[in-house]
Amino acid sequence: MKRSIVIFVVFLSGCTLGPDYLRPLFDSPAKYRIDYPAAAEVANAKWWEQFGDPVLNQLIEDALRGNLEIKAAAARVDRFLGLLTTTRSQFFPQFGYSYDASSNRASRVGQPPLGPNADNTYNLYQGALGASWQIDLFGRVRRQSEAAQAQVYASEQGRRGVILSVVTTAAVSYIVLRALDRELEIASATARNYADTKQLFQLRFAGGVDREALASAPGEGASNLFASTRR
Repeated sequence: MKRSIVIFVVFLSGCTLGPDYLRPLFDSPAKYRIDYPAAAEVANAKWWEQFGDPVLNQLIEDALRGNLEIKAAAARVDRFLGLLTTTRSQFFPQFGYSYDASSNRASRVGQPPLGPNADNTYNLYQGALGASWQIDLFGRVRRQSEAAQAQVYASEQGRRGVILSVVTTAAVSYIVLRALDRELEIASATARNYADTKQLFQLRFAGGVDREALASAPGEGASNLFASTRR
């Protein structure tokens, strides 16, 4: 008898699907500089609005609304949420039912034959109700629920990562474009200044005022710099 009990205990331990998850121990600071609600608020803040540029705000809004990667990431979150709900439903009893109704007619020439005044039509109704409940004895459903929940968390973080990537790409591209436009304005203004300087030296030379100024270093430097800018 004792040997049978030992064999049964060994069999049950061998059917266990894995130990319960235990978070590893590590040294952490006694107090964080920012708590989770504040950190989540900062992470979800619309930081690009600090620039005060309505064009940038509209570009990012259009990118968030029309980006297909964001829609795909949101669909993955919904998918894993549905998988989590389906997996957790195995913890509870499962009920099923069926119902059937039919109208039939019997043959008058069958065995035994029907009488001349007997009604050969009849209706048949059938119904069934069933219930089942699987006890999670070895932790299979618990492990599946933990895995499904982890997939939900991972897909949600993936969705946030896609949103951050789209917003960052749109903002950086717009800022770089604005910087290039500003550099073009500065280069155009510099070219105009050099053109005015050259015209001034030409007028001084044509008027016979300070003829040596045209051959001096400042005038030549300005003309050469203007010519190189135009090229």
